[in-house]
Amino acid sequence: MSPLTVQVQARRRACSGACEWSDVTVTLALREDLHGTVLEVTDGCVTGYESFYLNGMTSWSAKWQAQAWTACAGMTGSWDTLRICASEMDRALRVLGVGS
Repeated sequence: MSPLTVQVQARRRACSGACEWSDVTVTLALREDLHGTVLEVTDGCVTGYESFYLNGMTSWSAKWQAQAWTACAGMTGSWDTLRICASEMDRALRVLGVGS
């Protein structure tokens, strides 16, 4: 069974050069593994491993109101930074049937 997916708008900062922020579209996927439900960035991501478990999460908005999810914190010269704002995360989780 393929994972449920949704596209969201995010902000990405290149790890080299001018280090300027740019708007990007990334795909979030919801899947199950041996430890629980996972939300991961599958397309447009920085490293290909940006994800977190939703175990015990009952409301994205209540836990993270007005904050962005930093999918990748970045490292100058090595990894880009990728952030998804709270409103986009809230919308994505609702589309995926997880949000309150």
